[in-house]
Amino acid sequence: MAKTRFSGPIKQGTVNDTFGSAIPAVNLDSGAGYDGKQRNVGTSLGYQSWYFDYSYLIYEAGSLFATAAIPGTGIVDLTTGSNYDTVDSVGRTTQKKAGYYGASSITFTSVGNDSDKTFTVIGTTIDGIEKTETEVGATAGNSVATTDRFHTVSSITLTNTVSGAVSASAGNVTIGTADGNKVTWMCRSDFNAYPNLEIDCRGRTSTNPDVFFNQTRTGNLANNIVIPAGSRINRLETVVPLAFNFGTSCNTSFGSIFNLAGVQTWDIDYFTPASAGDIDTIGIYNSFTDMGAIDTGQIKKHLSVGTTDTNSSGARCYIDHPVGITFTRDGSVASAGEGLVQCTYAQAVNFTN
Repeated sequence: MAKTRFSGPIKQGTVNDTFGSAIPAVNLDSGAGYDGKQRNVGTSLGYQSWYFDYSYLIYEAGSLFATAAIPGTGIVDLTTGSNYDTVDSVGRTTQKKAGYYGASSITFTSVGNDSDKTFTVIGTTIDGIEKTETEVGATAGNSVATTDRFHTVSSITLTNTVSGAVSASAGNVTIGTADGNKVTWMCRSDFNAYPNLEIDCRGRTSTNPDVFFNQTRTGNLANNIVIPAGSRINRLETVVPLAFNFGTSCNTSFGSIFNLAGVQTWDIDYFTPASAGDIDTIGIYNSFTDMGAIDTGQIKKHLSVGTTDTNSSGARCYIDHPVGITFTRDGSVASAGEGLVQCTYAQAVNFTN
């Protein structure tokens, strides 16, 4: 039996006829019924979700460069911390979870005075865009951190701030992720699994790919939140059934890609204010009411997703938008906590109604 797929609005009545009375007068005794001019539209609701737990938020101060070491040449030899990977000579700032890596800001901690040095990081952001960021080094015993979150790191270099020449640090340097860093995860995974088991409902795993449909794949992609352009979000929220034990807090924000004149960036506060919704305790955290006061622009992005992007000619373009969540971790490294990001939306309703 063939499958039937439904998408878009389910139309009833004369949808585009808006003339006449909004609610026509009806004589129930006459049996005439409505005159067909009342606007009456239903639409398809979409639901998507993404699971995470405390292990997505583990950080390590020396994950990219070991402690008690000096980058003597000014060229940092990227190393692998106990919780992190180096893939194809490219450093990763998070663990790999269900097929994906996140992106974290990077902290530089100096034993000596490196305020006359500049740290230059080259890598990519969470959406795969090449990124270079420079930060002036810290004074002795202090730290500085990048503003952006890096998904990959291909190189880190120290230079003299005045001369621009490659220069050694004044003392030991620790480079990695730290308390207070922001970490962004795309709300997507290779496996629709719980909790973090790389196996799906058919028993398929990364080492036992599915051949049920005569194709090789490692599970399904049901744990993805990608909202079709023109959709209207009615709920975007984080459900925390098991509290995180950070000791202080874990603020969050919902973000997405944004294209301005054809230049793409990852906007951590696309839907909600940056670092406003603390999910440290059990609860449901809704983007409209529980993650800080959203502004007019963020409200409109809920009401019509993916309709504010522009191409290189300045013309508006309509694209689907992946949802990501950015965490700001304050306190100790968590060892417990689980959450579920879920989104319900009226699919493409702004293009059809």
